[in-house]
Amino acid sequence: MEIGEGAEAALLRELQEELGVKGNITSFIGDFEHSWQHADADHYEVTHVFEVILEHKEIKSQEPHLHFFWARPEELEQLDLQPYPLIEVLRHIQPPVPVWRSTLKTN
Repeated sequence: MEIGEGAEAALLRELQEELGVKGNITSFIGDFEHSWQHADADHYEVTHVFEVILEHKEIKSQEPHLHFFWARPEELEQLDLQPYPLIEVLRHIQPPVPVWRSTLKTN
């Protein structure tokens, strides 16, 4: 997100910039707090997840370093989708219900 930009506006902008498609946000699914290590560095993020209807089902990356593809919920674990708690929510979600999951340890 850019300074002063809300999560929904950032999502719609990123869809346009990275996939060249417009979308309509239909619901908020939840936030997922996640930390991990990569290349000897600690990383942290909060992922905002929304249900979106795209104008086109055909998607193509507008940036050469990014690769996008569709996957079924049962394929997400083998694809190493992170944050991991999101996989479980996507498998069982019927109507979207806001959730909070975290990979951080509590004290």
